[in-house]
Amino acid sequence: TGNDTASTYGMNTNSKNNVTIANCTIRGYSIGILLNLGQNATVSNNTINGSRSISSNGIYCNQCTGSNISSNTVYAFTSNGIPMSNGPNDLRIFNNTIYVDGTTVGIGGASGGTPTRASWVYNNTIIGTTNLTTSGSPIYGLPRWQIYDNNVSIQTTSGPGTALSMGG
Repeated sequence: TGNDTASTYGMNTNSKNNVTIANCTIRGYSIGILLNLGQNATVSNNTINGSRSISSNGIYCNQCTGSNISSNTVYAFTSNGIPMSNGPNDLRIFNNTIYVDGTTVGIGGASGGTPTRASWVYNNTIIGTTNLTTSGSPIYGLPRWQIYDNNVSIQTTSGPGTALSMGG
């Protein structure tokens, strides 16, 4: 358990390959799990509770390749559930439940780098609690992503939101 401090990580795989993170409960960090510059990680059966007092991301993939992110429950209160940056490739993101709130992205692209290989996003459930605004998106796809069989349930108080955005 973290202390709701910015720039803290529950777990950071920093340039490690073939890492497995499973069956953990992580709460109170600005990033619950950071998959950073690694390959072939497995992240499964974790519960990640974001912070309401600082900007927090659940499972953040920065330039990660060949990883499976499955069967996790992420509470993304102030930022993103499973964001990506710098060209994520060959990812499988499936069977996750993500609760979003405010201007968050449930699963998807953040910044930098276009993927060079496909990734798959399927069988996820994204539930929008109150105040998902028009700048939030449950799934923000990137080029070469295969997105199918996801369940999105949004309850908005501030106008229409977007269920799926495709970045480029």
